[in-house]
Amino acid sequence: MSIKLCALRLLALLGLAVSTVSLVDQLSSRPLFCGFESGCNEVMRSAFGRVAGVPLPVVGVVAFGLFFALSLFPNRPAGRLLAPLALLAGAAGLALLLVQVLVLKRLCRLCLVVDACALFLAVVELGLPSSVPQAAPARRWPWVILAALAVALPPVWSLLKPPPPVPEAVKAHWVDGKVTVVLVTDFDCPACRETHPILEAFLREKGDDVRLVRFVYPLPQHANARHAARAYWCANAQGKGDSMAQALFGSNDLSPEGCERIAAGLGLDLKRYRPCVTAATTDEAIDATSGWAPQSGLRGLPLVWIQDQALAGAQTPESLRAAFERASRKR
Repeated sequence: MSIKLCALRLLALLGLAVSTVSLVDQLSSRPLFCGFESGCNEVMRSAFGRVAGVPLPVVGVVAFGLFFALSLFPNRPAGRLLAPLALLAGAAGLALLLVQVLVLKRLCRLCLVVDACALFLAVVELGLPSSVPQAAPARRWPWVILAALAVALPPVWSLLKPPPPVPEAVKAHWVDGKVTVVLVTDFDCPACRETHPILEAFLREKGDDVRLVRFVYPLPQHANARHAARAYWCANAQGKGDSMAQALFGSNDLSPEGCERIAAGLGLDLKRYRPCVTAATTDEAIDATSGWAPQSGLRGLPLVWIQDQALAGAQTPESLRAAFERASRKR
């Protein structure tokens, strides 16, 4: 087998494996692979995160899987598609890399690896000479086994890895007779804003059986997250934290001016609010009360503990109800 064909197969396998990892993270209620402060959520939930309605990780699994399968039969008629497919993949990978850097200005580490694999398929196709001897069927089996592992290991790891221990900061808010929902959120986080109405509906559904404790962790990559966190903290000091949270999630303007307009609309005492949002002690307090979140073992916002059941990332009504049922049975 030629060096070129080997390189193409290895790139396709890597792209397939990382696309599978990304897909598992997107489907899981407890992502394991995407970093706590990464741009994965923003990239995947952007207008560029789907092709004709199909999530990019699914496209990656299918595309790299098809390319790899064709590479196993390079001398058959279907093998003639390898060159044009490699060039098409390279163009798509370059385009998606530029979108992350120039348009979204958010970098998803998993996406970067997948896009680089696609780009290097084209580089290898153009840069190395074609000399492909006929591969004996027996020699294909090791490659087939590698492809099966690339697809199977990420979901198996996601299922088998035990959940992290419940942080002491979460346990401290448990009370007898109720299921406590501890939320770590960011008012400028797309997944948090998506989850907010779903969580609110869940809390109304469960009524007096649950209680909510909210922490705010402003992610540094979100331009207005810190402004909104200060506004919430200072509104909470005046007894209107819940009202401010509702208003912040519903607003498209989380600038300092926008937050102050919300504060005025809620009837906050602006003579107390203004020095509060500019005080260094406010930032110190926000960081002190939520700084444990990145060390919790969960990755991605929002973080939700329903008693001892941990969830991360955007949630659905079904995921919240399932966690509540598990927590209720354990109690």
